Amino acid sequence: MNLHGIEGLLSMKLEGIKRLQVSVAAAVLFMAGFYFFVHLPLRAYCENSAEEIAVIKEEILELQNFQNAHLDLTAYRQGLEARKTQADKALPEHLAQGDFLGRIQADALGTGMEVQQAAPREVSSQEGGYVALPVSLRVAGSYFELLDFLGRLRQEERFYQFRQMQVKGSGDGRLQAELLLVMFAGDT
Repeated sequence: MNLHGIEGLLSMKLEGIKRLQVSVAAAVLFMAGFYFFVHLPLRAYCENSAEEIAVIKEEILELQNFQNAHLDLTAYRQGLEARKTQADKALPEHLAQGDFLGRIQADALGTGMEVQQAAPREVSSQEGGYVALPVSLRVAGSYFELLDFLGRLRQEERFYQFRQMQVKGSGDGRLQAELLLVMFAGDT
């Protein structure tokens, strides 16, 4: 081989290496440009969109919850009125102990229990502007009648506190129970 052939071969290899270097440099510049001018802005846009979507989903959920809670305003008002009526029965403005004691008497008679004594005690004022009236009851009946009576007391609409109960047996198979109930009312 002659010198011109070797130089030609070397220049071709150098030219190929330069082309390769230029190609690699161009590819790196293209990738860097793509990363900075296309990928990063799209990624930021996606993150902003995800945040906006989360906010919109939260607003939609709040609206749906509001709509579910207030589907029918008339039914809502009727339900509210029914709950207010129930609350007024549970905690009336006045003690009306005669009505309460009458219902207790009816409950006792309905179960076969005998009310031997129903004695209201002294009214006391409670925190929050309420008054309390303790009532001592003495009833007599069988074990199952007593259970039925206590179950009926539990079903009473009127709010009261069951503070004390003593049960004694007698020789004839009947039980005598002494109860202390406290009924409440608004300030009278």
